[in-house]
Amino acid sequence: PGELPKPTRSNVEIQQAVTTSATEASPFDALVPAAIPAAERFEWQPKELVAVLGSHRQRLWGQGSSVALSGDGAWAVAGGFTVDSLLIDVTTAATSVLPQCDDVRSFAMSPAGQMIYRLRGDQLSLLFKKGEEWVVTPLPMREALADVMRPSDAHFSANGVWLTASVLHELVENVARFSTFVWDVSTEPPKIVIDLKGYKHPSLSADGQRLAVIDMQDGSLHIFDVNSLPAKPLLKLPGVTIDCSSYRSSLKHGFLGDGTLGVLDTAARLSVWDVSATEPKLIAERDVSRKASPHFDPSHNGGLRPFRTGEPRFVLHNENGFQSWRVEKGAIAPEFSMPTSTTGWWGDSNLGAVAISLDGRTMASLHLNRMVKLYEVTGEGFRERHPIR
Repeated sequence: PGELPKPTRSNVEIQQAVTTSATEASPFDALVPAAIPAAERFEWQPKELVAVLGSHRQRLWGQGSSVALSGDGAWAVAGGFTVDSLLIDVTTAATSVLPQCDDVRSFAMSPAGQMIYRLRGDQLSLLFKKGEEWVVTPLPMREALADVMRPSDAHFSANGVWLTASVLHELVENVARFSTFVWDVSTEPPKIVIDLKGYKHPSLSADGQRLAVIDMQDGSLHIFDVNSLPAKPLLKLPGVTIDCSSYRSSLKHGFLGDGTLGVLDTAARLSVWDVSATEPKLIAERDVSRKASPHFDPSHNGGLRPFRTGEPRFVLHNENGFQSWRVEKGAIAPEFSMPTSTTGWWGDSNLGAVAISLDGRTMASLHLNRMVKLYEVTGEGFRERHPIR
């Protein structure tokens, strides 16, 4: 073997260099704990923390299942199969943790943002904002719920008086038995107004007078009068079938801003109906199957979310993104689309849930990578607010 290379520096020189570097200022010395953004501050962080790399903002610790917005789009709430649920200030992106909201299946937020519906395990309840605290009030039930990992649809009427939700009572040999409820939440305690057994996926008209639900037996869509007791269906949409048996099935109908009803059926047919009379009237329809819409197929794990005020518009969404549509002159036309990135199963490409504020100016999306994204809805499309790169 050859000779070992001669050292270029003596041990004394090396020791002197180490001593000198230890006395020099380090880039870490410039880090100031007060410079950590409020959105990145949490109670569990150690007091010695001086900086945060990356961002916790708008991100759940576990898989999300539900996102909701207040009527004016000022607040967003999101949660799922995780230890914490997030309350997000849409204006500043400041995030706080909702109390007693671990492992939540579904959320809905009242128009004023002072009341939050929560389905947690086998418990239905409302969170009321009183001062700086959230007070939990159980919702009345006539039958016990099944504690299974299935989210359900829920939303408030535009006036904040009514709340509707579909809930699972039992799961026997993989056959689900659902009920749809309507509560009057203007009273304390809230009271049950309607209890419809065998129906799922409710949507309320803006005035809270009409309820659209799917019959679990045959997938037909029925309209009920909320004021009639006992509740009886006013009408049934002809030729409309919606498959809601899937675990991940999303809401596929909703009342639009002009009171008409938008529907995405099993045949990937998009239709809009006038349901103000005793006989439904078809206003417009369109094929949105993969063949007709190769770049955006809402029939695959897709859903429909209406703009509940203003012009007749709605958003179709699936795992790959979302697209807004408008009803005009007897036709349904696409407006703007927002495809998500394609980064695999845990990437943004897997869109889990969508919410639109009552005023139609804000939208929120929840992704399977646990990220909550916020958007401003403009006349030119969707602009992401507080993007996280």
